Amino acid sequence: MDICEMLRDMDIPILLDGKLGDIGSTMEYYKKFIFDILKADSCTVNTLLGTDVLSVMATDTQGNYVHDLFVLAKCSNPSSEQIQGAILNDHSPVYMEIIKKCESFYKSKGVTGAKVGYVIGATCVEVLSEVRRSYPECIILMPGIGAQGGQLESAMKAALDSNGGGVIVPISRAIIDLPNPGQAAEQWKEQINACIA
Repeated sequence: MDICEMLRDMDIPILLDGKLGDIGSTMEYYKKFIFDILKADSCTVNTLLGTDVLSVMATDTQGNYVHDLFVLAKCSNPSSEQIQGAILNDHSPVYMEIIKKCESFYKSKGVTGAKVGYVIGATCVEVLSEVRRSYPECIILMPGIGAQGGQLESAMKAALDSNGGGVIVPISRAIIDLPNPGQAAEQWKEQINACIA
């Protein structure tokens, strides 16, 4: 039994963090591997090549938008500021333009079934607040807690929507690098739930 099969048997959603972004024909192969072979529920994508990435990865063979995607917007690594934080001529940062283009793209397609969310690092609390204000219903995938130094409480406060949701917190190294990963996972779960309550 492989890991993906085991997770599916446990009803645990599979989000493949591939940060994929390429030309259409290459994306078709990525899509086949991720959604048909691994049977993942969603994946991360990089729209540096434009919204073609979305139109390929989010659709099934009939062109229906069925796959959930998370688009890199403002990552948790320090040098993400060089490109994603760069200011455009209209005085908006690149990360906001990425989100605006993706939202506009999905709206123009009349997409309601598949969801698009945005990767915004927990180390970028002001960005989290800005995006939540501008797009109150968006889903935020928020890496950067733990090993990368993001502070859980302040990041959650900035990222949560008005219903106390809308954010997914992936924590890896701060769990798997410890002697008792199961115990560490439980502790992180308790801390995350405390931020929501």
